[in-house]
Amino acid sequence: RTDPGVLVVEDVHWIDPVSEAMLVEFAAILPQTPIMLIATYRNEYQGALATHPSGQKVALAPLRVEQAADLLDNLIGTHPSAAEVKTRIARRAAGNPFFTQELVRDLAERSTFSGRPGSYVVQDDSIEIGVPPTVQAAIAARIDRLNPVAKRTLNAAAVLGARFDAAVLRRLLDDVDLDTPISAELVDQVAYTPRAAYAFRHPLIRDVAYESQLAVDRAELHRRVARAIADDDTDSADRNAAEIADHLELAGDLVDAFDWHMRAGDWLATRDIEAARSSWRRARDV
Repeated sequence: RTDPGVLVVEDVHWIDPVSEAMLVEFAAILPQTPIMLIATYRNEYQGALATHPSGQKVALAPLRVEQAADLLDNLIGTHPSAAEVKTRIARRAAGNPFFTQELVRDLAERSTFSGRPGSYVVQDDSIEIGVPPTVQAAIAARIDRLNPVAKRTLNAAAVLGARFDAAVLRRLLDDVDLDTPISAELVDQVAYTPRAAYAFRHPLIRDVAYESQLAVDRAELHRRVARAIADDDTDSADRNAAEIADHLELAGDLVDAFDWHMRAGDWLATRDIEAARSSWRRARDV
């Protein structure tokens, strides 16, 4: 042909080998034609189309706040009853359009909305926004492709939190592999000095890594995290008493959790009385 044209191939991460081989051969002659080939795929795809020498990779950034709002207006609508739910979905999806769509679909299937797509009315804006099975499967598949050491590292990091300290992580595990989760775009390094710190690329990645563990293994990790933080110097332990209490509570060690919630309250009493009261209430609840 002599007229310019664009060929779009979506979801290349699901492509079969024969189709991939055909497209790679086709891409080889594209520089001689007025045709542009656009292939879209998820991070986990590392096949021949992703590494083609004549190609250019464009990584899509997360949606901006206003873009996410536009997407949710299209998916849900603009009825006033949906305002709170849309805010919570946007916060949970953190700019990922696929996650946004699946969270909306999951809520619709659970009868949270009435009406039609794009013009929904929200029946219950207090419903829990969990991880839909479709999103969980997509993230779990990426985690399962990690080597065993990297997978154990990611699971332990999920227990530490959305952001975690490399030094604490190395006190939990004999062998740590953070390079592989970074290469797989599951984790980012967010601080280099004075101590290396990392964060999950998306909060739902951390949720899936956390929930996929056996409860008994997760509890033991929480117990070891609390011990590792508590073993620091006294000033540091007092400052982190609330965090230690949280880990002990999640480990099921309620007597120790009570003591640390009280210690946190005592440390905060002369610094932030509202935070101190919160720690004392947590102690009472425990």
